[in-house]
Amino acid sequence: MESSFDDACMAVYYSQLGLVSSESSRNGAMPLRHGCVVPELAAQSHLHQANHRLTTAVCFSVLVLAAITSAACTVSPGLGAAVEVGLSLALALSSLVNRRYSAVDHTSAHVAAIGWAMAAIVASGYTTRVIGGIGAQCSSAARLPQLDDAMGECIDKAARAIKPNLAMHGSLAYIAEAA
Repeated sequence: MESSFDDACMAVYYSQLGLVSSESSRNGAMPLRHGCVVPELAAQSHLHQANHRLTTAVCFSVLVLAAITSAACTVSPGLGAAVEVGLSLALALSSLVNRRYSAVDHTSAHVAAIGWAMAAIVASGYTTRVIGGIGAQCSSAARLPQLDDAMGECIDKAARAIKPNLAMHGSLAYIAEAA
C-alpha cells in the first residue's frame, strides 16, 4: 500500500506470478483547487477511497486472504495524515490474516521500481533525496540527507508534465518483495 502524498496505490503481489492486481487513485484536482495538497483533505480522500482500492485489489487477484503472507506500506517520507491511512490499512490486514507487516521507505521504492541504479535523485512530492546503491544487485541503500523541498517539488511537477499518468505500480512490486 502506498499513500504517502496525493496518490494512493494498493496491489497484490504473488511471488510466483508477480504483480497480480493493482489499484490506484490520484487526488489530482486538489492542488488545482487549493494551490497545493492539503494534508487533512488528502488523508480524508485516501480514507474514502481505501476500502474500494483494497476490495478491488484483492478481489481481482487469484489470491484469497488466507494466502497473504505479509502486508507492507510506505511509511516515510510523506504527509503524516496520508501515511497514517495506508499504515492503518496495512496493519489491519496483517492482523486480520495473522501475518507480518513491513514498513518501506517511500523514496527507495521509487528507485527500486526501475530495477537497479548506482545513484538516483528522487523527487516525490515535497521530498527530494539522493539514493545510492539500491535495486536488484544491492541489498541496502544509502539515503543521503533530504535536499531542498522546493527543488524536489519543481522536479516532481516537471516529471508529471512530461508523463502525466506516472504510475506507482513498479514501486508496489518492490514493496511486496521487501515484505
